[in-house]
Amino acid sequence: ATTEIYTLSLHDALPISGKVNWITETTVNGAKKQLCMRFQSGKCDLGSACRFHHGCAYPMPSGEACGKNHGAMTHDKTPH
Repeated sequence: ATTEIYTLSLHDALPISGKVNWITETTVNGAKKQLCMRFQSGKCDLGSACRFHHGCAYPMPSGEACGKNHGAMTHDKTPH
């Protein structure tokens, strides 16, 4: 089986009907990493054992993920 990894463009990241499409991958220290979708809603309890990156998937104006150490569900409530 293969896994498809993609990054949404800024156009795709714009809210549609009040919903925001999260970014699915980011670059960390020059390497592409797939973001943990369970972390985005606070449901990943694997911590450092998780094979996915724990960074915020909320789309920024640049079209890239926020990447900070909080889930996308709490992005608006987290100071930046």
